[in-house]
Amino acid sequence: MKEKQTYPELPSKIGKTADLSFPDGSTMQWEIVDEIRRNEDEAKIFVLQRLRQKINGAQEMFRFGYYIIGKKPKMKDRWTWGQYAPFVTAEDFSAIIHEAQQRGWIK
Repeated sequence: MKEKQTYPELPSKIGKTADLSFPDGSTMQWEIVDEIRRNEDEAKIFVLQRLRQKINGAQEMFRFGYYIIGKKPKMKDRWTWGQYAPFVTAEDFSAIIHEAQQRGWIK
């Protein structure tokens, strides 16, 4: 019988910087001020992150994405940000939105 794989814990990203890159090469920096996580399974975690613009803190945005356990040699068995648009079940999406409402992010 195949032994169940155990993965490292995904560290909190709160307080970290997220860079938004534009086609012209310019970037804008955002601080991750809070995040909601929802596990699809052990190797994939959906996240909704609340971001605040670092330059003056005046603008807030949300980023929805996912982390997966890498399979290629460079990122093998490590958490990596998903590069494609996330596909999420209605149940998981509803739970994430409900949590955002509970935290007062949205009405």
